Order: sequence, then structure tokens, then C-alpha cells
Amino acid sequence: DYGIYRKSDELVDPTTGRLLGHEITHVADAKLLNLGDPSTLMITHNKMEALAGDILLASSQGSIVHQYIPRIPELNGEGRVISLVNAISQSGRSQVIVLNMGKESNIQSGDVLAIETAGKRVIDERAGFGHKKVRMPNLRTGVVMDFKTFDKVSYALVMESTRPVRKNDIITGI
Repeated sequence: DYGIYRKSDELVDPTTGRLLGHEITHVADAKLLNLGDPSTLMITHNKMEALAGDILLASSQGSIVHQYIPRIPELNGEGRVISLVNAISQSGRSQVIVLNMGKESNIQSGDVLAIETAGKRVIDERAGFGHKKVRMPNLRTGVVMDFKTFDKVSYALVMESTRPVRKNDIITGI
């Protein structure tokens, strides 16, 4: 059994600009009929038309985890939300987001993390002569749990949110 996928969005770290990987979109499922050069596949289920250049990957039967043990990881610094799965500009509770943290950042499945929105810059009118810009504290907006970890990125489920979750929101420890 195989899956047919199409490369879609680039996953870029917003702080370093480093390319972390690519998201792929599931196009179809297929079965191998004849092995050879070329091999023959039969599409058994499709979501969209398969095109030249699509990626063929063996199905990963048995690698799905159905139980997670929540833990609070020890973080070195903070991460960012780099993509919203099936959302355009904001996400929320029970939705999936992509983080710029993975195994290289000591993140693993079951890790529970906080989401924060960066504090806004405001003008302090009481700062003496001249107005001084100050940054308000970050605002905690939710909690996520990592469920799929790769080397540089991970996928997390938004377990709780009091405000919309957006790209570039901050990921910190609880």
C-alpha cells in the first residue's frame, strides 16, 4: 500500500529564516500491482487528481500512536507557530498547528506547551517628557500537546485556547 502526496507549503523558521521542511498534501492511496521498470499502481482512493511529480510513499501501517503520556519538557528558549493546518489566518481549540521545534529541540510526543501572543507595543504617556514606547507582557492564549515529532518541526493539537492562535505565536513551557 502506498500514499500519493504533493509538496505544498514550505515550513520556515520565522526567527532564523531557515527552511525546516515542506508540508505535503495527501492526494490518493494506491496499491502496487506489478513491480518492474516501470511499476504499475492502481489508485484505490483519491482526494484529487494525481499529477506527474507527485510523491509516492509507502503507507506507514502500525506507526500510529493512540496513547500519549503528557509531560512538561525542559525547553531551551522558546518556539514559534509556523503553520496552521487547514486554516488560513487563525486557529483554535481542537485544531492542529505546526511548531518550529522538534527532536532537535528535545520535543517529543505528549509534550504539553503553552501558546502566547506577543505583547503589543504601546506609548507610555507618563514617561516624562517625550513619549516612550514600551512592550506589554506576552499574553497566554492556550495550551497545546505535541502528537507527531520530526527532527526540526512537530505537529501539536490545540487543547485549550482563550484567543485565536496565529502564525508566529510564541511557544513556551507551562
